[in-house]
Amino acid sequence: NNLNKYYNDIDKYEKYLKKNCFDNACCNYEEELQLCNEFIDKNPQNNYAKGQKATLYAMLNRNVDEIDNIFSELLKKYSRNTEFIRDYAHCYIYLKNYDRAKEILENITRI
Repeated sequence: NNLNKYYNDIDKYEKYLKKNCFDNACCNYEEELQLCNEFIDKNPQNNYAKGQKATLYAMLNRNVDEIDNIFSELLKKYSRNTEFIRDYAHCYIYLKNYDRAKEILENITRI
């Protein structure tokens, strides 16, 4: 089941962060991005971590094309995963591009 895998991915990623950060909170987003990249290198099938990487890019005001690429890839595999759609829109909310966030969220109603 895709939903069970998704929640299992979350659990693995959160445990990795907790092991490598104090109280599951890194000092800053740059450090968490570094840990996220390390985790993805070790766990390339963990789709939740890929979504987190895109979210961290948004928090750090990084390349929007990379955010779109990550979520495009995830949504090709999991088009009905509303969690990924929500997280994708959340990236644009961080970037204060509310029109793009609204457009992404409207996709939920098409599922």
